[in-house]
Amino acid sequence: MKTIGYFKKSFLMTSREIAQMRQLIANCAAAHDRTLDALYIDEIDTAPVELFACITDAMEHDDMMLIIPNLLHLAGEGDPHRLRMHLESGGIVVLIAQQPSQAGRACRAG
Repeated sequence: MKTIGYFKKSFLMTSREIAQMRQLIANCAAAHDRTLDALYIDEIDTAPVELFACITDAMEHDDMMLIIPNLLHLAGEGDPHRLRMHLESGGIVVLIAQQPSQAGRACRAG
């Protein structure tokens, strides 16, 4: 299963926080016995070019896992719940790396 991650940087996010976000996604992949094959990161106040690239990559594979920190990272393109449902209906497993109280599958280490 190809495993990719995605997040959008937020306002005032430090380089340390960016590194922590990367690690959070990598840890989630590892918790599912996966290696992160690619990580897509969109910059602040830019069009979601990396999100589109990430979704395109996901749609090109039959067996795909997408890891995001939380659903807010998909909000740049409308209703994040709807986008998640669309991705999952296409056979893509979408995991949330933090805030496991959100609906759906979440990453739980150990």
